[in-house]
Amino acid sequence: MRLLFPSRFLQLLPLLMILQAPQKGIRAQETFRGVHVYYRFENDFLSFDTKGTDKYYSGGNRIGVNFPGRKQKNVLHTVSFNVEIYTARGISRTPEMLTIDDYPYSGISYLAYRQSRFSKDRRNLFGIGLTAGLTCSNSYAREMQSMLHRLIHYRLPLGWDGQIELGNMLQVSGEHTHSWYTGRSLKFNTVASMEWGTLFNRVMVGTEVKIGRNG
Repeated sequence: MRLLFPSRFLQLLPLLMILQAPQKGIRAQETFRGVHVYYRFENDFLSFDTKGTDKYYSGGNRIGVNFPGRKQKNVLHTVSFNVEIYTARGISRTPEMLTIDDYPYSGISYLAYRQSRFSKDRRNLFGIGLTAGLTCSNSYAREMQSMLHRLIHYRLPLGWDGQIELGNMLQVSGEHTHSWYTGRSLKFNTVASMEWGTLFNRVMVGTEVKIGRNG
């Protein structure tokens, strides 16, 4: 059987089992409430590269809605439309100037559905997702980036003629978040997720600290 991810990830499984083990004495989280509509704009205005912005992950736009299950308040549904834009290290580079170690121009536009579910003890959050969309010229990422740059009177990207055509996008994903500590204004979680599909095949492990009111 052929694995869809490097075998070194198997070395992380024992650590995952330890990190995701249930813990006692953690305060129960609340169930999901209400319907929420959101919009998120992402851009690399802050960059450590002295040449400025638009390096690799240039920006994105996301609009969506999430709502709890009608009968099961421990279930949250999220539906969103997303556009992601990726460019080379310098948008003044034409396709002929791109090198093998640079990032290719590419864009992704996709619809995403996600279902999140609390465990009965409210200490674990499980998520499954399905994503479908279009890449590169069919994503209209080039037009969106050029329109934004005209609005802010910034130089136009020159490398989109060399963008990589990757066809349609179809992805499935799963995620597990475990709350180690939940207080009035602080939460510490560990997160493990996997994703497979026509574009990405990856395994991710991480931690997150949330500060703010617990609702």
